[in-house]
Amino acid sequence: MARFSHSIIPLLFALCGRPWAQGGALLLIDTSYAHGSEAVTRPEASFSLSGSTPADWAAPVDYSHGAVWLRIQVSEKPTQAALRLQPCLEQDADHGGMRSCAPAQMLSDTGTYAWSAPLSQWSPTLSWPVRPARIIVILQDAYGVPVDPGGAVWVGNPYASLYYPMKMRFSAAVLSAAGTFPGWDALISAALRPPTGAGAAVPGARP
Repeated sequence: MARFSHSIIPLLFALCGRPWAQGGALLLIDTSYAHGSEAVTRPEASFSLSGSTPADWAAPVDYSHGAVWLRIQVSEKPTQAALRLQPCLEQDADHGGMRSCAPAQMLSDTGTYAWSAPLSQWSPTLSWPVRPARIIVILQDAYGVPVDPGGAVWVGNPYASLYYPMKMRFSAAVLSAAGTFPGWDALISAALRPPTGAGAAVPGARP
């Protein structure tokens, strides 16, 4: 398949146009998808972030010195080949188009993998006065080489079926420097709650 479209927006809060925050944590994405589900695969799955997230990650709430909490729930995986999933944040082209990536999560089996990464550990380290435009998941082999059928150096080449397709649920939230992470259940429950007030939109169901 062609590279995952940047126009895909399977976000809880994008459906009603407002960010979801609790305890200083801002939910960026919570989506289920199949990585490499079509005939020709690519290592990157890219998702646009809602324009309703704060435009400035440094003030008035300081997310820029906080951490990103990440959770990957793998429900189906074709083999037990070891791999790495690396999340990245990417700015929009009008703001430099820079990409910064967290340390990758190693896995070889189905299950739930959860971790947090201070933004200071993302590489290259970026200043985030401007919100990122996209969040990306890169599927790599055990040595960090993207599993791209167009490449020739990843483990198992040319057998992409060792890695694809993989069904997973991907969740990410950014926690402010002074915040306390409330837990995934509490954060996602808050996202599913309809906003109050006149003209409030009701969020759609999670994909």
